[in-house]
Amino acid sequence: LALKSQKDLTMEETRRIQKQVGMAYYNIRNFPKAFMTLFEAYMATPGDSEICLYIGLVYASQKKYKKANEYFLKAESQNPLNYEAHYYNGIVSALIGKREESVKEFTIAKKRKPENYLLDLYTGAVLKEMRDFSQAIRHLKFASKALTDPALKMKSFLLLGECYKGLGLIEDAITTLEVARETQNNPYN
Repeated sequence: LALKSQKDLTMEETRRIQKQVGMAYYNIRNFPKAFMTLFEAYMATPGDSEICLYIGLVYASQKKYKKANEYFLKAESQNPLNYEAHYYNGIVSALIGKREESVKEFTIAKKRKPENYLLDLYTGAVLKEMRDFSQAIRHLKFASKALTDPALKMKSFLLLGECYKGLGLIEDAITTLEVARETQNNPYN
């Protein structure tokens, strides 16, 4: 297999390489170069879902959540099955106060990867903020049973306790918050 010089590459090959270089810059956290390279690739191929996803990730890493939301939505419109676009759009939607959109995005992502119980934790947290305690409890129970990371498990129990308190179920709240404290004190039980 002979290597081609840059002048011998087709436009398609050049765009594909440019996209890969931009993604590599993102992965090594060189966000300015990632953005410049990816945006140039986007201008040449605005219909590429993966480029839009990575531009959204660059914006999110810079805490420009509204712009990230815009590019995640573009990625979704170009490829509705793009799990990562729905996942990250759920996160940034929550951060900019679009809670209903956040729940919708997490729900779509969960359908794509039902084994990702972190989505239940995130969905439960957003639903708790929306004061939909019953639905939040449903998601948080899944998360508390399935998550293995002690910090995430503890967070799910804390949120679960707050939801029980919100429903006026004080005994359940106390019991759940005690489990959260036990999880914190002895994370490997």
